[in-house]
Amino acid sequence: MHAAVTCSPDPSILGEIEAARALFEDFGKTMKKQASMRRMLFSYDQAIGETHNLMLQVGVRDGCAACAGQTVGGCCFEGIETGYDRILLLVNLLLNCPLPDQQEYPGSCLFVGRNGCRLRARYYFCVHYLCPDLQTRLKSATKMALRRLVGIELAAGWEVECAVRGCLGSAGWQQVNSS
Repeated sequence: MHAAVTCSPDPSILGEIEAARALFEDFGKTMKKQASMRRMLFSYDQAIGETHNLMLQVGVRDGCAACAGQTVGGCCFEGIETGYDRILLLVNLLLNCPLPDQQEYPGSCLFVGRNGCRLRARYYFCVHYLCPDLQTRLKSATKMALRRLVGIELAAGWEVECAVRGCLGSAGWQQVNSS
């Protein structure tokens, strides 16, 4: 396993993290006060938990965490985090998941930590992808069960993201591209 050292992440993702934190500061309390948002966040968090529990049960979480900490160039490669935007990062904050500022493992995604991904809400690729090793090791029924739970999680996440964008739009927030 790589020694845990700090590295400088891509400046674009740091900008998105700061933008997410600013949005949370400006709008987070208001969003969390809305009953419909609380229900959606709760449902999403439950779906994430169900996916996580099955991944833990069948060895996916441990396999991914070991690979991410040992294998430079695995699916959690350095730079993949730049695909995350301020909205999904804001959703993490709404789910009480802190956002890291520094890499723990050189050559890996900013969000990879000792136990795997440090984010709660993640994009499709990060939740759905099974490497060739896991594809081979897991039984068909297990992969089908994972796909079903991942689908539920992603659908719940999409609902939350749409609601967050709606709240921000209603509040007059104008999206500015970070590039």
